[in-house]
Amino acid sequence: MFSNPTILPTACTIAVEELTAKYGDTLKVVANEEDSILDMYTGARTAMIVIIYVISILFSLVVVMMFCKKAFLQERRDIGIYKSLGFTSGKYAFVTQGNWIGATMTSSLAAEYAAAGNFKCGMVPYAFNESADTILVNSPSWWAVYNGPKQDAAKAFLQWCSEAKAQEVLVLEAGFISPFKSCTIAANDPLAATVMDHMARGKTSSWGWLKLPEGLSMNYTGQLFADFAGGALDVEGFVNAMVSVVDSAIE
Repeated sequence: MFSNPTILPTACTIAVEELTAKYGDTLKVVANEEDSILDMYTGARTAMIVIIYVISILFSLVVVMMFCKKAFLQERRDIGIYKSLGFTSGKYAFVTQGNWIGATMTSSLAAEYAAAGNFKCGMVPYAFNESADTILVNSPSWWAVYNGPKQDAAKAFLQWCSEAKAQEVLVLEAGFISPFKSCTIAANDPLAATVMDHMARGKTSSWGWLKLPEGLSMNYTGQLFADFAGGALDVEGFVNAMVSVVDSAIE
């Protein structure tokens, strides 16, 4: 067998013809025009690439399976809790709302609420952490008297708002919960009763956004959200800028 990868294909052909003419059938001559070493290297490289791809796919599958298994176990645990409480029976439901819908249930939707059996309802704490057991409550507005010619009348009106007759209107007719601890009037909707119970037990927290600096969203963070949405900031840049801007706003 004749093999020489350094010889050009035409030279190989000439050598094969001359050897065949001289020795005839006593010698079999084959011209190998391919680089066997290069073929071995190419084959090995291809094999390594295939192995790397296979390992990568297997690793990705393992990670996905582990994540799915963890999520499935968490979901199964949650479902088990809901089932033990009866939430999978179709007789219970969660609604992301506040106590203000209670007044609607007992007024404009009173007929529908009655048709549904005047079912029991309440409020659950916002689980900000493992030990959270409070509901969020706050007065949505505060009133002040301007420095004007009718200050006495304005003060008289605010005084009336704190008295029994006005509190009765506020609670029973408007469906609100009185901000005054001295008020003993209770609303007749079920969610108001839940809020009153939490207040009596000291299990309330204030709305955090009411403590934010004035104009925070318009003058500070609003442009950052616009820049992030428009692609001018990546995630890391957005987070860093947000921390810096908020720090400067609350100094």
